[in-house]
Amino acid sequence: MSDAPTNPDPPAPAAPLPRKWYDIFIDRYGFFAVAILAVTALCWSTAGKMRLDESIESMYSRNNPQLRDYQASKATFGGDEFVVVAWSQPNLDEPEGLDAIRAFSKELSSVPGVNAKSTQNIAEVLEPEEASFLVRMYLRLPATHENLMSSSEGVLLSSDRKTTAVVLRLEPPGDAEVPRLETYAKLRELGAAHDPPAVVVGEPIQVNDMFRYIEQDGRILGWASTIILLVVIYIMFRSVRWMIIPVLVVQVSLILMKALLVATGVSMSMVSSMVDSLIMIIGIATVMHFTVRFREFRVTQETPQAFRSMLHDLFRPTVLMTLTTSIGFAVLYTSDINPIQTFGLMMAVGTLIALAAALCLTPAGALLGSYADDPKAPPFEKTMKRSLLTITHLVDKIPLLLGIGFIGLMAWSIWGIQYLTVETDFSKNFRSNTPLVIGLDFFENSLGGAGNWELNFPAPKELDDAYLTKVRSLSADLKKLEIDGHPALTKVVAFTDPIDMIPSIAGNTTEKKRDLIRQFQPEFEPSMYQPGDETKPGRMRIILRSLERQPADTKLKIIQAVKAEGQKYFGQDVSATGMFVLLAYLIENLLNDQLVSFILAAVSIVFLMAWAFHNWRVGLISLIPNIFPITVLVGAQGWSGVPVNIGTAMIASVSLGLTIDSSIHYLKRFFDELNKRGTVQAALEATHESVGLRMILANFALIAGFSVLTLSNFLPLVYFGILVSIAMLGGVLGNLILLPLLLKYVVRPVPTTPPANEPVPVPSPS
Repeated sequence: MSDAPTNPDPPAPAAPLPRKWYDIFIDRYGFFAVAILAVTALCWSTAGKMRLDESIESMYSRNNPQLRDYQASKATFGGDEFVVVAWSQPNLDEPEGLDAIRAFSKELSSVPGVNAKSTQNIAEVLEPEEASFLVRMYLRLPATHENLMSSSEGVLLSSDRKTTAVVLRLEPPGDAEVPRLETYAKLRELGAAHDPPAVVVGEPIQVNDMFRYIEQDGRILGWASTIILLVVIYIMFRSVRWMIIPVLVVQVSLILMKALLVATGVSMSMVSSMVDSLIMIIGIATVMHFTVRFREFRVTQETPQAFRSMLHDLFRPTVLMTLTTSIGFAVLYTSDINPIQTFGLMMAVGTLIALAAALCLTPAGALLGSYADDPKAPPFEKTMKRSLLTITHLVDKIPLLLGIGFIGLMAWSIWGIQYLTVETDFSKNFRSNTPLVIGLDFFENSLGGAGNWELNFPAPKELDDAYLTKVRSLSADLKKLEIDGHPALTKVVAFTDPIDMIPSIAGNTTEKKRDLIRQFQPEFEPSMYQPGDETKPGRMRIILRSLERQPADTKLKIIQAVKAEGQKYFGQDVSATGMFVLLAYLIENLLNDQLVSFILAAVSIVFLMAWAFHNWRVGLISLIPNIFPITVLVGAQGWSGVPVNIGTAMIASVSLGLTIDSSIHYLKRFFDELNKRGTVQAALEATHESVGLRMILANFALIAGFSVLTLSNFLPLVYFGILVSIAMLGGVLGNLILLPLLLKYVVRPVPTTPPANEPVPVPSPS
């Protein structure tokens, strides 16, 4: 059986094509290929300097109230980033047990990047080394000892007193001698070597692990997906050169894009970790369209003429595709969130570079050397073409039924959007067998919540009993606070707690109690109370602990309820903040920002498509089949209960930028065929056979490449890979069924003599 394409009316422009300025890419293909490869080689080392911006603050807009509160607290109290090391320990309150805890605590405190002065452990609470003899004697009293043990439960001690923890305060990143990564690695090393092994938890660890998995998976999965794509493309076309061309285009695009951004001072963020995958989609889809169309022309033409015909046919839609995709991503720069801006900028630049790489490298790949290595017919090509023709016949025979089906599916999807939930249990971004999740399970089961945060409020320059009474009452109310019938907080630590533990014997005033506390816990007061000065007012805070592993809506309810309790006593100038709060609101902020960006992208694409095809109707109908898969995808998430996480929050904007490409190629070919064949149905059939086949092949290859993401340890990347694959499949259905359905009702056949005021077919893009 022949591998030749079965198009019943193959293109055969025998006469020389008119010269176009872009023919220079063909005439001087060697120069352009060598030039771009040389530039890529020079940029290799610069591209390798691209770094992730690993601060959680960068995920928020500059004017976000949660970020302002967090930064204000850091400026007032010095910032609180804690790591907790916990383990089971027999005989906790006996001398040998306390000595072991104290020794391990000193070992942990000596790790570079840890603020040793702020380390807390049960041994120092019960027997502080620097306390005076009288203080030591007082602390050994049975009643005092029991009070200290009880107050430490949920922080340094489990309720059954079989598990203990050391709380380590991290130095600010700018003051630390080593990068945070080294600090975390050393703490985990010490924890694993301890007998019994100790777990290491805390919000900073969660954020660090997130970036580590993104970085590691980006390297490993990038190469794995490249290998899979090489295999899939080779199976499709059984041509080494046409297997290498798309992968080379992608790699050159990524290196040049990263080098350019490094040179301009741009850093990658958590969001922009998806850029490599998206540039891969755009680059491979472009070359796949080139490959299939080139094969069609090779039926009747020699390789040089076939390639020239292909480029003449696809240059304009490819440029338009690049512009719409680039603009769709560029509008993200209007965001107030820095990572979204970075992502939009990287994708806009990367899309343009991918086009340049394809134009510089594809001619050389096709024309250099022997022409014997032409792309072969993909497996099942005839079957796919028959199926595509069947689709056009269905569109012609049962348009009403198909239209009702699409409308019903859209209505079902829109209704499901209301059931979307947001995932803020940050631990659910990781697989259950990762050290982070194992540590969180151990800590929350034994010691209570791993979520550290605070409530801070105004404070006078001089504390009096009336003010401390309000603090004491607020603390008591917070300890009793319940949400949905369960305690909202696992621990509440107020400024008044150690004061109330000291007996109020004759002459033992509040000020004297504070002096006593400063002797054995010198870090306590400045970490809880700052009196302020002439330039800024005083602030006090209450330290809170909550369960990290709980539903999103419960976390937000707790935060709002705690803030409301504080406002009862100290007015509106009350802030609930901390990394626990930032992580709780993270996805919500991403979603709010993405809605605006998605609308801007959609409007921009409509205007650009209307301008390119000289008709506003085409601009509108080109958007409908591309919004369809996004709506269905988001609605299905709502109905199925799959929560929105970091990886899926941007799926709408990303999908729109990818699926519009197929619409452009489809519309361009459709109007060409309409002008040639005269009827809408004949134009649809010819377009399905050519562009439809390209869409199926390109999407099949890309979905195979994205399957590697399911192996990631960072679950948002898994969801991202799955959902983008589904969105691409939905885009294929939208462009092969819904778009033809719309064209049948919008476009008129070519009349022999157009009557006055009768709509005529829309011309190809120019």
